[in-house]
This record gives sequence, structure tokens and C-alpha cells, in this order.
Amino acid sequence: MILTQFLLATLVFSCYSNVIVNPISGITSYNLMFTGTIAVGNEKLFYTFYGKNGETNADNLKQNVLLVAVGSPGRSAQYANVAGLGPKLLTKELGLADNPNSATKFANIMFLDLLASGFSFASSTDAIPKTSKDYGLIVTKAINSFNTEANIGKSSSIYILGESTFLRVLPGIDDINALKGIVHISGWFDLYGIGKFYGTGGVELKIFTDS
Repeated sequence: MILTQFLLATLVFSCYSNVIVNPISGITSYNLMFTGTIAVGNEKLFYTFYGKNGETNADNLKQNVLLVAVGSPGRSAQYANVAGLGPKLLTKELGLADNPNSATKFANIMFLDLLASGFSFASSTDAIPKTSKDYGLIVTKAINSFNTEANIGKSSSIYILGESTFLRVLPGIDDINALKGIVHISGWFDLYGIGKFYGTGGVELKIFTDS
């Protein structure tokens, strides 16, 4: 029930010109939480947003560093949300547990699904990006809209988090407002998550730690 609420609670909206912000309650007691979409042309990108631990006033969120975790083509950023970066962890029983090592200990964090990945459904196959340049333009426009139009996104320090093999070839993201840096996350953490889930990956591949 809690997981269903976590994924599908998108009913009450506050609207900006290109950004929809939906406050969510009942998931985490330590963070302000929002979901919504960001319009880029005729398409919409889905996101989940958490405020820094302990922040109770949405107007104060813009004072914090904003981390933006993007997936990669075909992979939702929401996996990273419940697999280690967000304030909740997905358990083996498909429930949610508190994450003591969440990035929200020191920053706001947004998990942004790329177009045609996760919950960012493309309007047609023709709308799906075909090149890294197309992806870069969409990501840049989406984050800039969030930074300028949504009160919770008006941070002066933004860092992009994503798979290194994807971000390294993503042009145009240096045009993101207030961008201070890029953090490469190895795609191997997917396999580690699967290994932790089923008790195989960390043992058989012998390349992972719990850090």
C-alpha cells in the first residue's frame, strides 16, 4: 500500500507555466516531498523531489544545494531513488524503509526520468530522442524550467548525478542554470542492487562493497 502511494500519488497539483508541483505526505517524516512533471515542448518529464532533512518550510528549500539524478536511456531515475540515494529504501518485501545514508542529509535531491524512460512517457515513438544532443537539450530545458519557475527548485548550486557513460557524451548540460558540477555514478550499482536483493551479485562478481 505504501509503495503504491509512493508511485501513484499525483493528484493535487500546483501549476507553474511549465512545471507541475504536487506535494506528497505520508511517505517520509524527515523531508518535504513533491512529485510532478516538467513540460519540454509537447513532452513532459516526470520527477520526484525531496527537501533536505529537517526542512519544514518549502520557501527555505532554495537555500540548499540541489542534486539532480537522471537515469539513462531506458532506465528510470526512480531506481536510484529507492536504491540508495533517496530517503527511503525498497525492501525485499517491496515495502519502504528509512535510508540512513540518504543524500538528503546534506542537500535537496530530484530524480528526473528522461523522456521515454520510467514515468516520462513519450507522446509517440517519433518524440523519443535519437541522439545524445537531443537528450542534452531536453535535460537542460527541463532543469532550467524547474530552476526558474518552481519555488522549490530555485537553488543557486545545482549538481547533476548520472551514469558516467551517459553524462560524458551529453552535450549542452553546461548551459544549465547554476550548474556547479557533475557527479558520475557507475552503472554497476544497478547490478549491486540486484545482487543485494537476491544475494548473488556481490558474491559472484566480487567487485562490490557495501560503501
